[in-house]
Amino acid sequence: MPGSPAWEVVERSVAEQTNYLSPVLTDSPGVCQVCFGAVHVASTRCGKCAEAHHRSGGVLADVVVPITYRIGYTRQAAHDLRAYKATPSSAEARLRLTCLFWHFCVRHLACVKRRLGIDHFTHVAFVPSTKSPMVTHPLQAMLKPMVPLDLVELVLNNSIDPYSRNLNLDWFKTDPIRSISARPSAVLLIDDTWVTGARVQSAAYCLKEAGAARVATIVLARQINPDYGHAAPLVNKATGIRYDPEICVLHAPAAS
Repeated sequence: MPGSPAWEVVERSVAEQTNYLSPVLTDSPGVCQVCFGAVHVASTRCGKCAEAHHRSGGVLADVVVPITYRIGYTRQAAHDLRAYKATPSSAEARLRLTCLFWHFCVRHLACVKRRLGIDHFTHVAFVPSTKSPMVTHPLQAMLKPMVPLDLVELVLNNSIDPYSRNLNLDWFKTDPIRSISARPSAVLLIDDTWVTGARVQSAAYCLKEAGAARVATIVLARQINPDYGHAAPLVNKATGIRYDPEICVLHAPAAS
């Protein structure tokens, strides 16, 4: 926690990462108001988010919170998101991502709860790998010890194309989610990268159908393809602003 030697490591690591992380834009034209990806300036929701909403009847995550953008595949942030789950994995990448997540939770998890209108999360879930279904996702192995909540295990439906870019209503299944102490169940759903949101929103749909009253999705990074036709304004703006870990997509400090 803040003030401890471990927290000093967290703050030092995140301070170093601000040299290459990209802030997530929230109130700019050309930004999807669901996933914060690039859209045409006349749109408020990207095609994939609009499609997911239509196919699910709106039974999706109540809020999506990317911690940073991953722009392209050559920057340090992209390297860390590959290297932490490579074989062998990079201890340095794991440490940086763990520190980034820890710092976000301490500074901004209250923002997420406030947006949902809740006091506590009751459960945590991690989006399983669709390509290595028999292995615990490295992100779950890395971050679950930091999240003292009951784990909701999501089981993969192997009949779905693991490379699908579309929401699938039966991609995952899980046991019924029970309320705890009469509080509505609220699940913190965690993933490393949002590309199209297909896996994440399929998991959120599963959690809602299993009984979750609220689902908040936190992703370490929202992938941005600089070659996408509408991405140039977003990329130019995001890369021109220094990353500030005291700001999240749900909260900005009041002006002094």
